This record gives sequence, C-alpha cells and structure tokens, in this order.
Amino acid sequence: MKNRFKTFGGVPWKSPWLRHGFQSLVEHGVTRGADAAVAVGLIMALPAERYSKLALAQAAVAPMLLFFFSPSSVLMRDFAAWKKDPAELTRRVRAFRGFAWFQSMLAVALAAGIAALRSRSGGDAFDERFFPLLWAFGLALAPQVSGPDRDYLRYELELTTVNFINALQRFGVIIVSLAVILLADARAEYLASGVWLILIGTALLSRLAAENRFSLDVPMQGFSEAVTRIWESSRGFSLWAHLGGVIFGTLLGFPVLLAGLMRIDAASTGIFAAASKLANFSLAIPLALSQAFTLWLSRRVKPQVGSEDAKIEYRRFGVFMAGIGGLALAQVLVLLLAARSFMQLLSRGRWTIEEIAAGSSWLASLALIQIPFILFSASAPWFNARSGLVGSILRVYLPWASATVAIASFAQQQLTPDVASVISITALSSATLFVLLGMEWVGIARRVMKGV
Repeated sequence: MKNRFKTFGGVPWKSPWLRHGFQSLVEHGVTRGADAAVAVGLIMALPAERYSKLALAQAAVAPMLLFFFSPSSVLMRDFAAWKKDPAELTRRVRAFRGFAWFQSMLAVALAAGIAALRSRSGGDAFDERFFPLLWAFGLALAPQVSGPDRDYLRYELELTTVNFINALQRFGVIIVSLAVILLADARAEYLASGVWLILIGTALLSRLAAENRFSLDVPMQGFSEAVTRIWESSRGFSLWAHLGGVIFGTLLGFPVLLAGLMRIDAASTGIFAAASKLANFSLAIPLALSQAFTLWLSRRVKPQVGSEDAKIEYRRFGVFMAGIGGLALAQVLVLLLAARSFMQLLSRGRWTIEEIAAGSSWLASLALIQIPFILFSASAPWFNARSGLVGSILRVYLPWASATVAIASFAQQQLTPDVASVISITALSSATLFVLLGMEWVGIARRVMKGV
C-alpha cells in the first residue's frame, strides 16, 4: 500500500516527464484557447454571410497546404540521433528555418494569384478574395514559419521559452483580431495584415531563442548545402508526415468546404461553419495530451520489436488511449446537452429561432461524428513513430481520403444540396475512419508487438 500511489500511468511522480508533459499541455492549451477566442469573436461579431467567407477561405487553404510541407517534422524522429552531433543539428535547423521563411513568401504570391484569377473570371473583386485567403494562410503558416526553431527548443526541453513565444503569438492574434472587430468592422485586409505582423515577429523571436541555445558557434552554411539537407529530410519521414497532416486537416474542414462546393446559401453556410468550429474544439485537449506523449517518444530510442520495453510502451499507450476515449465521450455529452445554449450565445440575437434550432442540431450531429477524429488525432503520433509512417499513410490516411472523395462525389449526385446532405457525407467519412483506425490498431499488435 505504501508504494501504491508513487506512479502515474507507470511514470514516477517525481519524473521530469510529468513536468515536461504539463508544460506541453500549457503550450497547447494556450494555442487552442487563443484559436477558440478568435473564432468565437469573429462568429459573434460578423453576420453569418461574412463569416462564411472567412470559413470557406480556411477550408480552401487546407488542401493547398500540400505544397507547404515542413521538413522540420523529422526532428520528432531523429532529434535524439542528431543531438550527438551538435554542429550538424544546428545546420539542419537553420536550413529548415530558411525553407519555412521562403514558403511564407510563396503563400502571399499564391493568394494573390488565386484572387487575380477569380476576379478575372467574373467572380468576387480581387480584395474580397485575396485578404481572406491571406488571413487563412497566415493562421495556418504562423506555427510552421517559426516551427523549426520552436521544435528544436521543444525537444531540447526549453518548454518555458516555447510557451512564452507561443503565448505571445496567440495573444497577439487575439489582440489584433479584437481590435479589428471593434474598430474596423472586421475588415479582412486588416485581419490579414495583423496576423502576418504577428507571424513575422514571433518567427524572429524564435530564431533569436534558438540561436542563443545552439551549443556551438557554427558558421553559416551555403545555399547548396542547405538545399541538400532539406532534400535529405524531405524524401522520407517529413514528406509523408506532411501528407498525413494535410489529409487530416483537409478532411477536418471538409464539411465546410463541401457546403461551399454544393453552393448552399451563405447564411446557412456561415451558421454551419460556426457549428463545425465548435465541434472541432473537442480536439484541443486530446491533441495537447498527444503532444505530451509525442514529446516523451521523441526522447526515446525505438524499442526492439517484441522486447519488454516495447511491451511496456504499448501498455502505456493503451492506458493513454483509454483515457482519450473517455474524454471524447465526456466532451460529446457536453456538446449534446449544451448545443442550443452555445448557438444562442453565438447568435447574439441575430439568428432566427429556426436558424438556432438548425445550428443546434448540426452541432449535436458533428459532435458525434467527431469521435473518430479525436481518437485518430491522439493515436496518430504513436502509429507514425512506432508502426511506420508510410504504412499508416497507405493503410489509413489515403484509404480514408479516397473513400471520402468517392462518397462525396456519388452523394452529390443523389442528395439535395443542403446541410443535412453534408452531415450525412461527413458521417460516412467518419465511420470509414473509425473502421480503418480499428484495423490499424489490431494490426500493430500483430506486426510490431508480436502477440502483446
């Protein structure tokens, strides 16, 4: 009895990993909390028709992020090995940083090109397309532009610094967004400009923190050397990890994108986008817990297949996922019970009783649909690191994406263009993910753990 409560999930209470895990939770708590504050502020301040333009811009940008991969994601897998050669680690982080900064400039050019093409083809005016796209790109790329430096600091366990920079970035976006909402009627050009100022500022601050942490005074590398390192890191793990992230992000925002493609009226699309945003908040805590688990994994050498260490790690992962499953059900219950109250709060008296009722129904349906997304977002890092990322892509991500596209293509021809049809298509996509996720979990036990 004396030693009964000396561990937490098999980890001693005095272990530094509990402290590091808590700091990682704080980082993601600030990130998701700030994102929620910005989203809720915009939903409450803007008419549904105007909010739908911003939501559709975010949904449209998600698949375009395929061209904005981040080779620094390989740090999750190789940091422990690269740390043995500090000079090489420094050169790789710098190469990844330069590439991320280049991609931010590419995003501005892409947003301008799309807006120009749309305006010439008789669509909206240039600024009505360009600034929402620029805003959406800024929100999506802000973590990525400073990502190489922050990932390096995170895996060096400089989590206090990471949390400070992250808080500055997120609260900066909140302040800019609130100022624009209150002073400029949420004009998209001001929203976009403010987000990009925050992006640049935190990228420079992250660079300064990382450069101060490098243990050696390593000379700057040449352009060809940097390109070689980026290419080496992009051919395998990073490229596959990016593909998986883009697929997940695209399918997470797919309901809103599908509503736009089906040309559902702007008011309904805006209310549905608000309900979808609320449902997506249920990913916040599971993702934060998953990041803490990933941090622990990144500092461990992959155990030998079938070894006692592999069995212990697998059991810990099972306990972790059981907790995530319970959390998912609890969150769904809260959304089901409070759906109408949430939608009334967001409407601020602007939506009709029928619109609030419809939004509440949509939110309740999306909350249930979200359960496989929650389980997948929490388990994916372990699958990728221990089962093999390429295998996960081929067995889960690509079949899920292909099935979703096939379901949507067929259903659009059979169903009426309304939100109920979008929810039906999304439910079938989510059920497909749930089946694939179960098959992958069972497969890991057979392939990797050898009978655990």
